[in-house]
Amino acid sequence: MNAGATRYLDLLEQRIGLLGSLADALVSAGASISAFDIDGLRLASSAAATLRGNQRADSRIDAVQRTVPSRYVAARQRHPLNRPDGRFGFAP
Repeated sequence: MNAGATRYLDLLEQRIGLLGSLADALVSAGASISAFDIDGLRLASSAAATLRGNQRADSRIDAVQRTVPSRYVAARQRHPLNRPDGRFGFAP
């Protein structure tokens, strides 16, 4: 074998070794990314659950806020101290 062929084979072996190292690094990185994604999904799921809980609480508060004024007005209209002029209290 001549010197050029020997040099070519050496470079080819070196390249194969480097590609193997790269493949190992990519497999390791893929495992790390998968673990990170799972942790990220857990965190996002927890945040979404908290948000849903807050939205339910907000909708209950909104429902109460919508019903309280109408109940207050209705109760005030039925109150014995309600005056015909729309004012509340004893007539002068």
